Amino acid sequence: MKPGVLIIGKVDQNEESFIRFSNLFNIILYNFKSKSLLIHDFNTIYKTTNISALWLSHGEFDLDLYNSLPKDLKCIVLCSIGYDRYDLNLLKKKNIILCNRSNLGSNDVADLTLYHTLSAFRFFPIFEKNLRLYKNTIDSRLIMSIDNDNNSSKSNNKYFALGDQCYSQLVHSPKNKIAGIVGLGQIGKQIAIRLNSLGMSLHYHQRNKLSPSNYSLLIKKFIPTNNNSLPLTYHQDLSSLLKISDIIILALPLNNNSLNLINKDNLSLCKENVKIINISRGKIINEQDVIDFLDQGKIGYLSLDVFHDENNINKRLIFDKKNNQRYNVSLTPHIGSSTYDQVLQSYKLCQDNIIDIVLNDGNGLSPVNA
Repeated sequence: MKPGVLIIGKVDQNEESFIRFSNLFNIILYNFKSKSLLIHDFNTIYKTTNISALWLSHGEFDLDLYNSLPKDLKCIVLCSIGYDRYDLNLLKKKNIILCNRSNLGSNDVADLTLYHTLSAFRFFPIFEKNLRLYKNTIDSRLIMSIDNDNNSSKSNNKYFALGDQCYSQLVHSPKNKIAGIVGLGQIGKQIAIRLNSLGMSLHYHQRNKLSPSNYSLLIKKFIPTNNNSLPLTYHQDLSSLLKISDIIILALPLNNNSLNLINKDNLSLCKENVKIINISRGKIINEQDVIDFLDQGKIGYLSLDVFHDENNINKRLIFDKKNNQRYNVSLTPHIGSSTYDQVLQSYKLCQDNIIDIVLNDGNGLSPVNA
């Protein structure tokens, strides 16, 4: 009998590698409706079914679900990179290997960060919104020369504006500005490479400084031969990075040390009008503290691709105290790595992990608790 693989989420059943994969396993495509129903089905329909692997594109585990997992389960494979919702120790006690997407999608997340960085300095989203609204370039720029707080124009000519102002803020080039990257993993490195192309001064903070050998590998692997340098300044203390950065980019995993890392105390260390981008995990920032600093005008621009509650975005991130839409906040719906190219790579990695663990008795290609 073929080992069973229960898949929760969307897969392309006509994709070539999946067709080959399905010849090796008993594929069960599960229509997820609720966690309680899944627990019920584990305890009834699938109680005697040989399920060796769970392939998940979404879902959140709690103790009841852990206790109901199929008895033959050897691995859980994720299409995502984040695994902070899973109890690694409990899975290890059950001899279940958890695999994530590893570093797939780093380029795509860095591309989105580049978009948010340019938006933070140049205010592209609000200019586009106004052009769609007014349908002419002159009014689209002119309306931006009005200070929302004082309802007055800073432009010398009330009938014309160059587009170098966005309400109460001036539009700046990112060139020569200081970018502070918190977390220089695979995503952080790709972000640094892209911001370097903008001429930004790159600074970073993480637990350990990048070793000379890892720096050389980074240069060799990613930097063109005609420009074999990537100037990076290390900050052992987060506080020193926050104090000098014009823009802060969060690219670190969520754990006990990073939970609510960007709070009122750390925000108080930042430059006035600092720009903040979070493409990592929503709970790394304290949303209420960030909203308070936005209201006080101490944060110049905020870009988020992740949130505390992705099913119920805090409305204060969208609207200010006067119920006006915030012009200096850019939000994207957790699409950092959402490209079809990356999805196909994730599918293939899920398949390879399952084959290695279930058929070859290995530890998988991208285990996080083995």
